[in-house]
Amino acid sequence: YKLLTVFKDIPFTNKDINLFEYTNSDIESLPEKGLTFRTINHESILKFAQESEENRRSINTQLGNYALLLSIVTNKIANIRIPYTLSYYGSSSIIDSHYPLYLMDLQSAKHFERFKKAISLLNVNINQINQFLQV
Repeated sequence: YKLLTVFKDIPFTNKDINLFEYTNSDIESLPEKGLTFRTINHESILKFAQESEENRRSINTQLGNYALLLSIVTNKIANIRIPYTLSYYGSSSIIDSHYPLYLMDLQSAKHFERFKKAISLLNVNINQINQFLQV
């Protein structure tokens, strides 16, 4: 509960990419019951990030913060095994040791393909976490 309270005010809940939500009225006693982590659509992120440099940096920061939140929940709180390792490095976080959870200012085709793969792997982790929380 305290972790979610801290993270709810960190810039996650951009109207374009709402990354998690709680729907439980009794959040203090059973925070995991109403918690849902949302999967990410890489196309909507890319569209938002291409609008401005500020948006791109914001997306990178939000994805890094999301990776940190998911890492804390899986490793320190719920002890959930996820298929792909999340490595928090702020706005340049990675997944599975080498897929970037960030967009560079000058996109190469190779970086973009690796970013799409990173989002796909992150979504697998998110689905695994949500499944665990539902059970």
